[in-house]
Amino acid sequence: MRKTFTCFLLFLNYQLIFSQDLYPYGNEFPLGLYSLHTDLDSANFYGWNHGHRYGYRIDGIRYLATPMPDSYFNECQESKLYSMARLSWIDSLDKKWAPTVEITIDEIIKQEKHNNISWWDIPEELRYWKNSEYNIVKKYPELIRKYDSKKRPTYMYIPGHYDSKGVANYVPYLDIIPASCYTNYQHLPNIYVRWSIERTQKAITSKGFKFGKDYLNNKKTVIAILELFEQEEMLSEQETWHDFWLAIACDVKGIQVFSHFYRNSSLTLEKSWNTLNKALKVFKANNFDKAILEGENISLNHRIL
Repeated sequence: MRKTFTCFLLFLNYQLIFSQDLYPYGNEFPLGLYSLHTDLDSANFYGWNHGHRYGYRIDGIRYLATPMPDSYFNECQESKLYSMARLSWIDSLDKKWAPTVEITIDEIIKQEKHNNISWWDIPEELRYWKNSEYNIVKKYPELIRKYDSKKRPTYMYIPGHYDSKGVANYVPYLDIIPASCYTNYQHLPNIYVRWSIERTQKAITSKGFKFGKDYLNNKKTVIAILELFEQEEMLSEQETWHDFWLAIACDVKGIQVFSHFYRNSSLTLEKSWNTLNKALKVFKANNFDKAILEGENISLNHRIL
């Protein structure tokens, strides 16, 4: 009897972990990390809820531009995290190509069985003026919608230098549209966060689409991608704090950070990583996530400068 009761509790705990899927599929505010390769348990500890991995090794061989293996979904599940599902592509000299439709369908079917898929990650930075790449943008979401039994949302990283007309080319095909907010990388003042988000929102409305959770009926979601990497200039704690809260103030429905991999690469990146985790603590403690997604009234005890 005790063994049966223990199994029931474990099953109940599993259901609680994955009964609340990420927005827009569910009602949990997306807080994701790019390049989440190691130390997955610490991500959940700080409040992050899903991850993304670019590559992986099996028997000493590194795999890139491929779907995620079962082992990564299982590893994320053990750390109470969702994971992006990915589909492959073929690189040529100056463009990307889709493999055969049969291969893509097989990759969807092999991954869609996992309960902890956050979003489907379309290959990054596909260019709308390259026919072979734009065909991937058009075709992959259609196949995902057909062969993913849970019909989870589609997403693709879009570079930060596009204007609203450029971003608008992707809006009809994606459920989640990112606003890249790399202020340091772009050598722009931090108000660029607001400009990037508003540019993305304008791209959506210019195509006649509306914002909202009902992505199966063409409602769209905007998320912000924040900066956690450095080149010539160093990040600062103040700028990291500012960029997080400005993104929230601009009414995004999710945060992605690029990237977890670089968080300990320098003293300034360590400080920025700690700052993001402090911001997350305030964000969660004050139920900002619920207020943004569900419209609840909340009282604040903090000043955000």
